[in-house]
Amino acid sequence: MANIRQYYGQALKTVDIALKLDIGKSLLFYDDVMHYHMIDELQKNLEVNNFFDPLVRKLILFDNNYKTSFTYSLYTFLNNESDYVEAARILQIHKNTMVYRIKRVKEILNTDLNNNNAIHHMMLTFDLLKYLHGENFWEHINAISVQ
Repeated sequence: MANIRQYYGQALKTVDIALKLDIGKSLLFYDDVMHYHMIDELQKNLEVNNFFDPLVRKLILFDNNYKTSFTYSLYTFLNNESDYVEAARILQIHKNTMVYRIKRVKEILNTDLNNNNAIHHMMLTFDLLKYLHGENFWEHINAISVQ
């Protein structure tokens, strides 16, 4: 009986998160949004900005200073398992342009993007930003304070 209460709570939280993030799937499982639930619980007790990856922070500041979109390119690239072709397709750019952008990101951040822990931390930061500012946080990235 205790499990039913837990599962009911998870179902309610799944719906809340799906509405908050405007997830358009007709079928969604708690496992699909569990990390957002953890973020929600963390933000109640902690300042989640403290968990932002310094490399993502640096790239956002670079984008804001130079009016570039390297952060979005990096997010799209990492979110598609570092697939240049798929990321380029999503961004509607040529594959070589995507290769150039990721090369520039590596130079700006002085990193090689081959470290799984670093990639995980970057993706966690993107999930934090998405949860805190909504699915379209890219439209407001200039207003996002990451300092």
